[in-house]
Amino acid sequence: MRIIIGVFLVLVGCKSITIKPSKISVKEVVFQTISLGSLFGNGVEGISESTFTINNAKEWSVLLDKMNRVNNVSSSFKKTTIDFSDQMLVCVFDKVRSTGGISVEIKNISIENTTTKINYSIQEPAPGEMTITVVTQPYHIVLTQKRERTITFINKDN
Repeated sequence: MRIIIGVFLVLVGCKSITIKPSKISVKEVVFQTISLGSLFGNGVEGISESTFTINNAKEWSVLLDKMNRVNNVSSSFKKTTIDFSDQMLVCVFDKVRSTGGISVEIKNISIENTTTKINYSIQEPAPGEMTITVVTQPYHIVLTQKRERTITFINKDN
């Protein structure tokens, strides 16, 4: 009987513990497309399938040189002079493909607590849809305000 009373007193004396979910703050980030398209150099540019940011003029110059190795792609860019003191570039490059009709698009950039999330998608032709046979490498490059946070790329198609 003492044990039952003891357990009862312990249970009655305990306060319930409520764990409040952490408040997630999400803020959309404005960005500007610098270039959206495909490279047609059969992979000679030497840019692998990748997602990355560029935070300085030297890295930007290296990327421009690679992209222009076969065709002068940067001549159609909306902007090539970047103020890296408060801006950065976000780049998504797909793998080299054997057909056209595929595109990459950065859909949105958001800040969630201490992380900058970059959501992108790779659009492929529907099954049975006709495509041209040409070697391409889809990409998207955008300009946004520089962020000193962890950056996470999320492919919305996976």
